Amino acid sequence: MQDKRMTLTEAVNRYVVNGCSLTLGSANGREPFGVACEIVRQRKKDLILVTDSQTDAGEMLIAGGCLKKL
Repeated sequence: MQDKRMTLTEAVNRYVVNGCSLTLGSANGREPFGVACEIVRQRKKDLILVTDSQTDAGEMLIAGGCLKKL
């Protein structure tokens, strides 16, 4: 069986590409703020964030200049 574990850095690098649409899901009201920070750190651009509410993670992506559309 293949080991599918990877670091957050590897996951963002592999699955978040410039211009893609994404949503940042959470469980029990906990936001994936670390994911947003890693996306900003890797300077991903032109992303479309699909959300139905204002989130701190979304604000981080806006401030980081990563979003094309919200």
